[in-house]
Amino acid sequence: METVILAIVLCLLAWFAWGNFLLIIALFSGWDVWSEYGGSVAFAIIMDIIFLYLVWKENSSNIKSSYQLMKNGLKNRRITKRGAIELKELMESEEVYVNRFEELRSKKIREDDVKRTLHICQLIESIADGEQLEECLSKVKESQSILDEMDDIRNRILKTVENCKNFNDFKKCNYYLDILKSAKITPEIASLEEECLEQNLLREKEKGAIRLWARVFGLILAVLAGGFVLFLWRLEK
Repeated sequence: METVILAIVLCLLAWFAWGNFLLIIALFSGWDVWSEYGGSVAFAIIMDIIFLYLVWKENSSNIKSSYQLMKNGLKNRRITKRGAIELKELMESEEVYVNRFEELRSKKIREDDVKRTLHICQLIESIADGEQLEECLSKVKESQSILDEMDDIRNRILKTVENCKNFNDFKKCNYYLDILKSAKITPEIASLEEECLEQNLLREKEKGAIRLWARVFGLILAVLAGGFVLFLWRLEK
């Protein structure tokens, strides 16, 4: 019984292949296959339609997802181009603050050290005179002033990173984040870095979808152009 079923399946496959072969020959030669092999060609066309339907049904979610990625990718390309000039001007103005941040970071002042120094000042206050206390507090104030300025610049650079992310310039995102991380890694910086990474991966998927659909449309155009040329050639004959 299994041998019979296998033989039937093989025959149907051979018939399907034969019908498609005749159909291709007819398309390129103009041979009227319907009069002689209409049954084989009709069977091949029906099976092609069923096969395409099954492929579509199995992959429709992936196709729709890829199409949506392609649409979003084209939209984000426009956003990137529109923001290129704005980002360039912003980065030029931010360079001064970045240089200042690097200068302050080079002083290697840490918040923990400032807190320890303040604690020492409090001990001096309890055992020494006011002059020594004033000298100690002056050092604390100077260090705290540097830390406050670094925090202000850090917040400014974080806003710049947000702008870079919104305009899909992930190279600059990483550049500014690396500068910030070299001083101190905060939960806000880590979160923003993860967001940039995720958005960058999404943009890469969108680029892949754009390339895929460009090839699909290119293939369709090539087929249509070939059909048009064949149609003109048939008219001339």
